Amino acid sequence: IPEQPANLAVAGPHFAAAGDGLAAAVGRGRVAYWDLKSDRGFLLQGNPATFCLDAAPIPQQRMIVSCSEDRDIRLWSLDSRSEVGRLAGHTDYNYERMEHMNRTLPLQSRVPMTLTPAIRRDFDHVYVVHPVQFGMVLGVAAHPNGKQVASVSGDGTLRIWDLAQRQETRKDFDQAGGVRSVAYDAQGKYLAVGADSGAIQIRDASTYQVLHELTGHELAVSDLEFSPDSNR
Repeated sequence: IPEQPANLAVAGPHFAAAGDGLAAAVGRGRVAYWDLKSDRGFLLQGNPATFCLDAAPIPQQRMIVSCSEDRDIRLWSLDSRSEVGRLAGHTDYNYERMEHMNRTLPLQSRVPMTLTPAIRRDFDHVYVVHPVQFGMVLGVAAHPNGKQVASVSGDGTLRIWDLAQRQETRKDFDQAGGVRSVAYDAQGKYLAVGADSGAIQIRDASTYQVLHELTGHELAVSDLEFSPDSNR
């Protein structure tokens, strides 16, 4: 990666639908894009105060969508190499999700319902939980038609956005907790959603009805990708 600082994590690499490009989140506010035909890449700089957590090319458009800790979803032009829009709506803190978590945790592990950091104890581990963590936008994906984007967040929501209007068109709340990753299949028929619980939902990409739920992961599903034929 050009001008890439040392020891900076790369997250969520996703190929362009045509296979000629690759986008990834790289550390503090940065998005990287590689043109695989020319074998050249460049960096796009967002908010340096927060980490970029996922990035994906938008099919049929010379654009990239990315998300970060500051809860904003950014749209980037590959031609101007600059930010051209934002999608905002994910929240900092979700009391409903915290109430659900507290009902499922032992008394000593419950998180106080406040907007201040809290100490949480689970078995032999002690760590700090900060409420803002629950509002980070953790994953984004672009529909193959290039007209809409899906996002998932620690606020427990899956949201669908219209790119032309730059507006949210749907919000689904996951009663089981946080959702961490999202992906469309190549034909735009299915939408996969990965959860903190380790489950993966396969949804109809038009109705958003859950068609299947895949289980087996013991930890959160941090990334998802369909096979090119959409069968896996």
